[in-house]
Amino acid sequence: MSCIDRKASTSVPYGTSSESPCLSIESIVFQKRLSSRWIRNQRKHSNRSEQEESEELIEDQPKQAQEQKNDQDQWPTPTPSINELPVNLSLPSRMRLKFDKFYINPLNKFYYTWLSLFAFCYLYNLIFLIARSAFWLLEEREYGFVWQIVDYFIVDMVYLIDIVLKFLTGYLEDGLPCPNKPKIAKRYVQTIAFKIDLLSLVPTDLIYLLIRPEYRIKRILAALRLNRLLKISRYLEFLNLTETETKYPTAFRLSNLILNILITMHWNACIYFTISSVKGFGSDSWVYPSLTLEDLEHNQTQVQNNNILFTDDLDSQYIYCFWWSVQTLTTIAEVPEPTNSYQEMFMSILLMIGVVILAITIGSAADMVENANRQSLDLQQKCDFAKLFLKQHKIYGELEARIKNYLDYLWIAKNVDLDEVLNVLPNNLRKEIAMNVHMDTLKRVHVFQDCEPGLLEELVTKLKLQIYSPGDYVCRKGDVGHEMYFIKTGALQVVSPDGSQVYATLGSGAAFGEISILDIPGNKNGNKRTANIRSVGFSDVFQLSKKDLWEALSEYPVAKKNLIERGKALLRKDKLLDEEIAEKIERRQKPLDEQIELFQKEKVQQLSKKLDIFFNSYNEFLRECKANLFNIEKHFDKK
Repeated sequence: MSCIDRKASTSVPYGTSSESPCLSIESIVFQKRLSSRWIRNQRKHSNRSEQEESEELIEDQPKQAQEQKNDQDQWPTPTPSINELPVNLSLPSRMRLKFDKFYINPLNKFYYTWLSLFAFCYLYNLIFLIARSAFWLLEEREYGFVWQIVDYFIVDMVYLIDIVLKFLTGYLEDGLPCPNKPKIAKRYVQTIAFKIDLLSLVPTDLIYLLIRPEYRIKRILAALRLNRLLKISRYLEFLNLTETETKYPTAFRLSNLILNILITMHWNACIYFTISSVKGFGSDSWVYPSLTLEDLEHNQTQVQNNNILFTDDLDSQYIYCFWWSVQTLTTIAEVPEPTNSYQEMFMSILLMIGVVILAITIGSAADMVENANRQSLDLQQKCDFAKLFLKQHKIYGELEARIKNYLDYLWIAKNVDLDEVLNVLPNNLRKEIAMNVHMDTLKRVHVFQDCEPGLLEELVTKLKLQIYSPGDYVCRKGDVGHEMYFIKTGALQVVSPDGSQVYATLGSGAAFGEISILDIPGNKNGNKRTANIRSVGFSDVFQLSKKDLWEALSEYPVAKKNLIERGKALLRKDKLLDEEIAEKIERRQKPLDEQIELFQKEKVQQLSKKLDIFFNSYNEFLRECKANLFNIEKHFDKK
């Protein structure tokens, strides 16, 4: 049978793909038919636009697929992708079809990368627009044209592209990103964010052209662009996403707090310099001071119309204004007193802002330090309580040293309690985290291999972490076993009763004690430990209690039976299983109906055996009687 015959004889659902080499033949046939049909339509309707042709092609695809399905004796017809459209389709039409399927998922990395670029542009506006509006030397120097390039060809383009991307950015609907672009656009247009985005791109710069040339000042051009700061919500969205994505949220919050304080001081310095320039440099003791004639020998100066001298050293201007802003907002030093009511009002506002900033800074810093050191503080408190307990009860010597070594290990390791993490998560995420942490270890245990996945998912959420110090015994021979153990880190030794000999060493990933918690009937050890296991150093060991295991097994009776059978197999291998006792115990553990049925079967078997013995003895008795009669008859015949 040829390859085509084999393909035709196979029934595959419509729209599915196959790994058979015949799929390429099928795709070629389908593409040729699709191409020829499209060319015929193009020749017949040459006066149509490219958009109408591409739409007709998409509408005709189901009919073409049905014709091809009838011609090829029910061959499977895969759904054509955009790449499988006719190669002679014009590039604009292909781009349009691809664009129809494109949308931005707000949960993917591209969205966050774009927000990062926008946040950089927003910070540029936030810092430099006010600075250029206040310090005109930034605009009037030879590099002033750089601002125009950055403003119009970079920042404004980013703002414009951001609006376009918002029309393509899905939103969460019923917990899932909505890729429907008409719904996305309608929802975006109806929000306040859309109106703010439009206002932030209004070309207020054109007002500069309405000013008479003799009154035009370049720094006004930067002030007219302050509407770009209206898109602060987009910048705040970037901060929230970064705080969620970063591995160091506390450090990010601290950095963001410091940046906000510096920006506030920067704006205050710029406003102070602007007020000073309007009032006149050196006009009173509060405004920005002017240079004296003695300074002319060391600084370049300019002379204004009112003969007020001021430095044209931009660095000196900004550093002095920033220093004045720091003093004012932090209220840590004396500043010149205002000389009029307007200055007093401005200073009052600054002092209130300074008090708020100081309170926010101290409160935020305290919260961040507390959050960062919360685990250490809690652990330190527990260690202090433990040491106080040792002192009050006069516990000294080796036991005291072991306890202190254990507390020192907890302090150095600072392990995160998995239970505390899992308690704040929903059940499905809790199971997934526990499975990633423990599943491989659990599957290494022989009795748990090939178990039902649901049972293993229940068990991994019930594991508890226990830390053992050097020389601590995890279990001793003869102890009744209530837990099984999984070694996370560290090493455990199987030692002799006196601890002088080491029989084996168990490393990370090893597990033991499963037979004890299975409670197998007929176990000659009676669920007692068969070895002494001691920790070499500090060991992190996960425990699974018998109670938790049997609670999980109550929902999985088949898995319970399989686990017990595997445990019996291990005991038989070591000749530690009493079959008679196991059978009796298992019989008592069965339900009442099964016990009655089993009792009836046993009684029937016993009665059958007795009847067999009776009939065998009766037949033997008949044979003996016949033999005796035969001997008697033979004796009388001789006489």
